[in-house]
Amino acid sequence: MLLAQRQLFAATRLSGYLFYWQKWVLEHELFPLYHEGMKWNAEFREIIKKGGGAADALKLQEEKKNILKELKEHSDKVVAGLDRDKLLQELQKLPEESLPGILEWSRTTRQNIIEGKTFISDEEATVLGVAFAHNCIDLKMDILDLIDTGTWLLVSMLSAPAEFQIETLSTGLTKMVWQGILISKNIDLLSRSARAISSKSVLALSLQNIHNGSRLTRR
Repeated sequence: MLLAQRQLFAATRLSGYLFYWQKWVLEHELFPLYHEGMKWNAEFREIIKKGGGAADALKLQEEKKNILKELKEHSDKVVAGLDRDKLLQELQKLPEESLPGILEWSRTTRQNIIEGKTFISDEEATVLGVAFAHNCIDLKMDILDLIDTGTWLLVSMLSAPAEFQIETLSTGLTKMVWQGILISKNIDLLSRSARAISSKSVLALSLQNIHNGSRLTRR
């Protein structure tokens, strides 16, 4: 029952954070990006339903990487239409404290996620099971990568705007969109499982743990 209580607590926290990010996506009109992650999961479930294995899942993953090429081509077109001089002028209007503020935000945000203040800890993820732990860590690292990419891009633009290459903006944006798709995939995947666990009682989870433990013992 103690394990069940810990599972319920971890799943409820996780569900809360994932719900916040899903709401943030909708509020910022980024659902098309989130939908790509949902679609990836749906295609993977279809593979499992048809009896597919690891080779089919790997093939799907390789196919999804074609999105990167499409993203880069689209980003190049968008960035090519930007006025570099106008962009530099806008950057120069920003207050001097913008750069230190961005760096401090990045440091604090990363630290809070790593320490489990704005996400569940690795220990909490582990009590939910191996698959949960893997997906939670994967999601956390993708979020940290997105923060790092965004911070690097902004710092590059603000620290030396005159030297900033417009092509760098295209590369950075492409990477951030791809990271957003990976994050969306894991948020969609984890939110379903987290809600399923958080909706159960401690007794139901305890019986489930006993059943799973007995099954493993018999093996």
